[in-house]
Amino acid sequence: MAKHNIGLGAGLLVAFLAFGLAAEAEAQTPTISLNAATLSALEGRSPTFEIEVSAAPANNLTVNWGVMGTATAGTDYTSFGTSTTIAAGATTSSPIAIPLTVDAIGDPNETIIITLTVPTGYAEGANTMLTVTIGDLPIVISSSGESQREGRTAGTSYSISILNDALPSADGFRVFFTVTGTATPGVDYETISASSIFFAENDAVGLLLSGIQPINDDLVEPDETVIITILPDTEDPPNYAVGSPNVYTVTIRNDDAPTEAAIPTLSSSRSGTLTASWDPPANAASNAMLNYMVQWKLATAEDDAYSSDNVTINEDGRSAIITGLEERQEYNVRVRASNSRGATPWSEAAAGSPNSAERNARTTSRTLSQSGNAIAAGAIDVLSGQLTAPAGATGATGAGGQSNFTIAGANITPIGAGIAQEKPVLTHAEETAPSRTFQADDFLRLGSFRLS
Repeated sequence: MAKHNIGLGAGLLVAFLAFGLAAEAEAQTPTISLNAATLSALEGRSPTFEIEVSAAPANNLTVNWGVMGTATAGTDYTSFGTSTTIAAGATTSSPIAIPLTVDAIGDPNETIIITLTVPTGYAEGANTMLTVTIGDLPIVISSSGESQREGRTAGTSYSISILNDALPSADGFRVFFTVTGTATPGVDYETISASSIFFAENDAVGLLLSGIQPINDDLVEPDETVIITILPDTEDPPNYAVGSPNVYTVTIRNDDAPTEAAIPTLSSSRSGTLTASWDPPANAASNAMLNYMVQWKLATAEDDAYSSDNVTINEDGRSAIITGLEERQEYNVRVRASNSRGATPWSEAAAGSPNSAERNARTTSRTLSQSGNAIAAGAIDVLSGQLTAPAGATGATGAGGQSNFTIAGANITPIGAGIAQEKPVLTHAEETAPSRTFQADDFLRLGSFRLS
């Protein structure tokens, strides 16, 4: 009986010792863990996490993890890899950053879930899963643009609003903008000295207190713009994201009519035509958008005979061509300017005639081309109507020494006794001229002719 009792006690002792050894072995297995279970950060930030072991490895230890969640790599965050190394003798990895992207899209919070892979020889520690929650930045947008006439006393207010529910924290922040456009500050509108709007804690709207105040003037000019553009935040990390719309445009509309039309200047470049040209009204800017009307009549006709028939306004908007007129008849031409705000009275009339003599008088000389060998050179003075032979020229007088030469670019009729036949050249100075050959004696013997 005593022998049996000894055997039972020995068995219990062995079992107890085995349990103790197992517990001791388990207690000596190192653990591995993430240093946090949850993190929260706004877009544009880079939260970090670390991996910890309970006992330093004798050799470098590679640790892997998996990534999932509602956030999308490349869109909501930049990939941060799937492994790191804990150096031999260390118990913590270097910090691993998760760069969060600013997307300017108002959406619910998104998550990145990191799940640790426990390496062989290690046991799970306190945290093997980390959830990172990404929050939106405040998304700022511009108020809508508008148009107004210059000199409007109330001016135009400008505001920036936060599109989503991410309102500023206690420190607040500034939203910066630029002011551009075709309008000139200090000339077309009161200069805007501010370049930012401050948002205090929980502010959903920021106002530019001075607004946009157009300046009144008497100048006829095109509509002009003031453009305010919200700039991205250059702070690191940023305080806001820029949404759409981020551009605000005020159009300052002209409210002035042209005053007095200038008297046109008339010229004739072709048979039966007059060209009228004019300067803009004195109160019109050089680039003002104006419409013009041109009327004409015979100088001897009554004022009710003015007509706009056969008038073509040129693309430059500062001249017109009138066709279908009679040579050597005198005409009166007048001009008026208008825009959406009103029209000028008709200008004083300018007088002119589609006269070929006037056209030729704009050229002081013509060179004669040599056809024979008697006259080396010569010129027509179209102002005096005299043909001058060069010194030493032969065949200048008398019927026996005739030489041929060519005159182009004028209507010419010889004058004088003994000239039985007129030889006109049917063209003038500004037109492409055919050549006509004349006997030198026809002109040089008598020394005069008529240009027409």
